[in-house]
Amino acid sequence: MGVARAMLNTDAGDADTAAPHRRLVIMNASTKATWGSIGRSVATRAGFAALLAGALLFGTAGNAAAYDGVEVGVAPPALRAEVIPRAPSPHYFWARGYWGYRPHGGYAWNGGRWMAPRVGYAWQPAHWYARGARWHFGGGYWRHAR
Repeated sequence: MGVARAMLNTDAGDADTAAPHRRLVIMNASTKATWGSIGRSVATRAGFAALLAGALLFGTAGNAAAYDGVEVGVAPPALRAEVIPRAPSPHYFWARGYWGYRPHGGYAWNGGRWMAPRVGYAWQPAHWYARGARWHFGGGYWRHAR
């Protein structure tokens, strides 16, 4: 069985300022990796790292008051007019978007979505309501239809 050896250069910049980093790849008959899969795994890791960094820096829409009990002193903005895309099925219904709240970022819009109905239940959309000088969030939920 022959063994193929190759040196992969992964220079991190100018050769004068940074020493080149090299990795020895040894391939034989039992090696399942291909040259293309080595590049894809690096690209996959880089893509995952970028996605994780974006989520950490900007947060996610789902973190914006997706639960009951959020209470703030500033009224939410008016609901946005949404462009409603085509339904995935004639049986689905549109659950409108709502304003969520992030403690350090203020209000953030959570866009609406198509939802499949549940037999015997009615969808109650997320909403804000005033109690005294404070605004309280009520998350969307399924209410048993009577």
